[in-house]
Amino acid sequence: MLTLIFATTLQQDKQSVRCLDKRGKEIMHKRLAWIPLLFATLFVIAACVPQEGSLIVDAPVTGPALDENYLLGPGDALNLVVFNQPELSGEHLVDEAGKISVPLIGPVPAANRTTEQVRQEIRDRFLDDLLKDPKVTLSITRYRPFFIVGGVRTPGAYEYQTGLTVLHAIALAGGHSELALRTVQPEILRASGPQPVGVNVYTPVLPGDIVEIPERRRPVN
Repeated sequence: MLTLIFATTLQQDKQSVRCLDKRGKEIMHKRLAWIPLLFATLFVIAACVPQEGSLIVDAPVTGPALDENYLLGPGDALNLVVFNQPELSGEHLVDEAGKISVPLIGPVPAANRTTEQVRQEIRDRFLDDLLKDPKVTLSITRYRPFFIVGGVRTPGAYEYQTGLTVLHAIALAGGHSELALRTVQPEILRASGPQPVGVNVYTPVLPGDIVEIPERRRPVN
């Protein structure tokens, strides 16, 4: 009888150990699951830390904001609303000639003008024997892209994002390339200026900007 009780107790202890072992493995698996995420986060942080010889900037540099003074350009998308006139309302893209085509009144110059200036001209032209006291609104629904060239992994055109800086632009382009000169200031060629200007990684990027990241000359084979 004692032997049977001992054997039963031993069997129960073995099952408990197996349960505890299985439970321990589950807990350990859950604890190890976040380790890859931790390493990925540390990698991103390390990539943002200036390396030896890299360009260090003490503070962000402010720049022009996208407000009512923003000058339109080819590639900007505008939403035109004419109150009680759905056939005259809709989205319009500023074309390469810097114009939008509006029903009944035809092409309207938009490049290098603010949305208010364009809105006012559209209203005035509708007012000329077409509509009586037209209520017109005009807003930007999508900004034209910016460009980044030079010492980045994937140079090209990218969709503009609100609050974009040179640092964000570099990240969108895949980061610095192996030939990037991090000790030399980047440059931006703006649509409003004839010459590129030296900037830092905190400088705001505007729609239509061309961001150039300095790089070493590529070796000749």
